[in-house]
Amino acid sequence: MRNLLLFVIRFNYVFVFLVAEAISMVFVVRNHSYQRTGFLNSAGIITGSMLNTYFKFSEYLKLSIVNEKLMEENAFLRMRTYGVSDTMSSIDVCDDSMRVMYQFIPAKVINFTTNKATNYLTLNKGKKAGIQRDMGVITATGIAGIVNNVSENFATAMSVLHKDCRVSVKVKRFNYPGTLQWSGGNPRIAEITGIPGYLPLAVGDTIITSGFSAIFPENIPVGVISEFEVPGGGSFYSVKVRLSSDLETLQYAYVVNNLLQKEQRELEELNRD
Repeated sequence: MRNLLLFVIRFNYVFVFLVAEAISMVFVVRNHSYQRTGFLNSAGIITGSMLNTYFKFSEYLKLSIVNEKLMEENAFLRMRTYGVSDTMSSIDVCDDSMRVMYQFIPAKVINFTTNKATNYLTLNKGKKAGIQRDMGVITATGIAGIVNNVSENFATAMSVLHKDCRVSVKVKRFNYPGTLQWSGGNPRIAEITGIPGYLPLAVGDTIITSGFSAIFPENIPVGVISEFEVPGGGSFYSVKVRLSSDLETLQYAYVVNNLLQKEQRELEELNRD
């Protein structure tokens, strides 16, 4: 308090000048219409600018909520091609007989890696949201990974950019299956094996999920062929694919719950026995 008083005393002439200036401006604005009009216009501009800044700031604070809503709406619109949706907490996907086969659960990616040989994603939803091991993870543009560990509120997934992740895919134009695997290096490029060399492939051919596994539905985008060759003496292509999902900027994803996965795997296990 003492320092404040000393400051006021030291610069008292400044405060007196400012008060006098303010009083003068009040008299000028009151008694002269031209100055009053200019003052009101300037005040309006300043007030409008302040309100606009406040509006932008408040909108910025709401971005997280808006993003969540956009994610849910995007999931709904994106997955309509696979079935119908009754809720926004999950997307129900039906077959031709209207039997629910899949649910797509929206989630936010809260952590991920792309620069290792074994890359993972962390999602902000877990068992409470119905997520379990061996569920596929997709984005609005393609595949992302496979869930491997789950807690009550979180889940981790083995990324497509993991040396042990293998996904059954196919060349859309020929409906011929192969296996997608990432061998390291460029996080946008993966490789496909198992496609016979007699197929007339072309750069730009679309790759989609085959539906042969119990993890991913059929026809989920994977990427496009960027280059291919038949190694010397071989009979199968070595195909490089540019992934449609940019896993280096991933923010939102959808976890695929195959409601018939257990039944399918139990039946297929009988054949192995």
